[in-house]
Amino acid sequence: LADALAVVPDGVTINVITYQAVQETLILSGAAPQRASVNAFRDALEKSGRFEKVHIPVGALAGTQDGRFTVTLTAL
Repeated sequence: LADALAVVPDGVTINVITYQAVQETLILSGAAPQRASVNAFRDALEKSGRFEKVHIPVGALAGTQDGRFTVTLTAL
């Protein structure tokens, strides 16, 4: 969790954090002022090397969800 929160870009807020033990996934829900911030967050998570999978729905990356997004992370 600390690794994911350490790379949150300025202006991006995380509102809900959920851990699913069975799937070993971490889900972060939040909002960003622009879609570029969501893309930057995804890129930073991928480059951190701490997660096997980083998934953000296409709608959030395309900017169709009014800045709201959900990131699903699977740890290594």
